[in-house]
Amino acid sequence: LASFFDCGVSALPSMYLGLPLGASFKSKAVWDPVVERFQKRLAGWKSKMLSKGGRLTLLQSTLWNLPIYYMSLFTIPASVACQLERLMRDFLWSKHDSDRGFHWVNWDEICCPKESGGLGIRPLRIMNEALMTKWLWRFANEEGALWRQIIVSKYGVESFGWWSKGSSFAHGVGCWKAIFSRLEVFKSLVRFEVRNGVKVFFWHDTWCGDQPLKVQFPNLFRLARLRDATVHDVYSWNGTQHHWDITFTRSPNDWEEDSIVSLLSYLADWNAVGLPEGVDNIIWKLIPIAIWWCTWKERNRR
Repeated sequence: LASFFDCGVSALPSMYLGLPLGASFKSKAVWDPVVERFQKRLAGWKSKMLSKGGRLTLLQSTLWNLPIYYMSLFTIPASVACQLERLMRDFLWSKHDSDRGFHWVNWDEICCPKESGGLGIRPLRIMNEALMTKWLWRFANEEGALWRQIIVSKYGVESFGWWSKGSSFAHGVGCWKAIFSRLEVFKSLVRFEVRNGVKVFFWHDTWCGDQPLKVQFPNLFRLARLRDATVHDVYSWNGTQHHWDITFTRSPNDWEEDSIVSLLSYLADWNAVGLPEGVDNIIWKLIPIAIWWCTWKERNRR
């Protein structure tokens, strides 16, 4: 067949579009080309002829960007991330080609945003998580994309198509499985903008406030008759009037009525926006730079 089409014969793993095809995504050897590019760039730069500002500019504009393509799909091993960041640290503080220099400031402080006294160099592992989590955002928003259709045909979808189902297979699913493992983090960073309410769960999804209603009102959630109801299922219009039709498995006790009043009062603030026609959307809770900064702080708090 290869001779018929006049094609070369190769074996896996091989490179395709600059990425390793058929290789174990957890293997450190996958990142060898990235490490080699780091070392080649550093060998071509004469750090002793550069000021601190010049080295910082090269680090941010060129060196830091080298692993971005790989990090958008593969989980970077901790040892590889430490190796690359060590190369960046040494280049930033070195005075001569063979001299590491004295590191006057802790690397974690250098990685802080400039507004917080750092130099704005983003940690590689944090950026890796952000780049891979972005695929979940794209999956929720790019319904017609070919790559999404392939994922859907292989794994299926749940929650009205906002994200795919998980996979229990051991082989051939590593890349998407690693991306999908960040789903809970992704859910904590987004909320739903309700339009017609057809694709948003009333109790389970974050759409009114910063937490799902089942978290804000756990006692009422346990009493709910339709725990998997959508916003559209419990929101009714009667001419120009609208109301919430939330049903429970039994009549609430006296001490539970206060929670119901609080829930309805909470929903009344959302009523001011109304329920316009349209399609439900998923939006970020925070602007992107704030997301990165909050993730960085949370990781360093552990």
